[in-house]
Amino acid sequence: MDSIREFFKRIKDRPSIYLVMLALTFVFSAAEAYNPVIRKYGSFGYVFEHNYMKTLSGWTEKADAFFAAGSGAYFYIMIALLCVFVLSALVSVALSGYVNVLMSAVNGQKKKRGEFRYGIKRNFLKITVYIFLAIIFTVLFFFMLIYSVIPAVSMLMMFFDGNSGVIFTMLLLCVLTVAVMLLAIVFYGMYFSYILPSIAGLRKGCVRAGFKMTNTYCWYLMPKTALFLFLDALLRAAPFAVHYGHRSVALSIIVLLITAALRSFLYYIYIYFVFNTFVAMRDDLYPDYYEEAPPVPRRERPAPQPVRSVPRRKTVKADPDVVSAGRGPGNAEPDDYDDSFEP
Repeated sequence: MDSIREFFKRIKDRPSIYLVMLALTFVFSAAEAYNPVIRKYGSFGYVFEHNYMKTLSGWTEKADAFFAAGSGAYFYIMIALLCVFVLSALVSVALSGYVNVLMSAVNGQKKKRGEFRYGIKRNFLKITVYIFLAIIFTVLFFFMLIYSVIPAVSMLMMFFDGNSGVIFTMLLLCVLTVAVMLLAIVFYGMYFSYILPSIAGLRKGCVRAGFKMTNTYCWYLMPKTALFLFLDALLRAAPFAVHYGHRSVALSIIVLLITAALRSFLYYIYIYFVFNTFVAMRDDLYPDYYEEAPPVPRRERPAPQPVRSVPRRKTVKADPDVVSAGRGPGNAEPDDYDDSFEP
């Protein structure tokens, strides 16, 4: 795990790992603050005075009427899914390059040219699918949570209407509902958080490896994720308290800038912790892992040895007449055949 000094050193070496997070947070904070739904309902006054049972029943009626339309409903669903996929692809252009730069920083690699572009080339499709599925599952998860609180809200309304006989049932349902909701939110956020560095840090089996790491270190990661979600909830509740500053244009801009700055720093701390923890877990669970295939040593042929030149011996051509004249019976060479002997 990196120290605080290393944490800030990463930002100094690669400023983009924070600037990209700041830009993304600012865009989404602006979209959150200035959409018509927040302008109408984004205040604690509406939250505490709203009749949620009436809203839930209204949603149910609208859903029944929507799906009763038949093929037209499925056509709108396909259009909505297509829009979500296009949005996921646009966000993935920035996020896929960002996670590659962040992974290189956490691994302690030296800064290289083209890190961001290489991340887009390598992770664009996987990050797009990840964002698309995250949006779909988050929407489904949100509606599941909304409808899971109906029994507790019903008991709570009965108690406040004067029916004191349901106090124990109401308390039990409220405690169980809150506990289950908090655990579900923490586990959901934790599992989705660690799939992202698995995509950036592993080439194959990234989803399976992300689930395995989260399962193995669940009790270590859960309090950190819960703390992050709690702080994020506080930063989301603060704009609600001032209705996102919509009383004046200047106040709304100030609230937006402060909110984006605080959220971006919180998100950067958390995502850096996630990636840093992922590297430590990967080294622990997969000690022989190589992001790239280890180079296979090539069997090189030995270099040809230089041929040593041998000096040629100087030879003198013999004169055959001189040789035959000097050769006689008395001075015949030992290896010559003497045919003058007769038995």
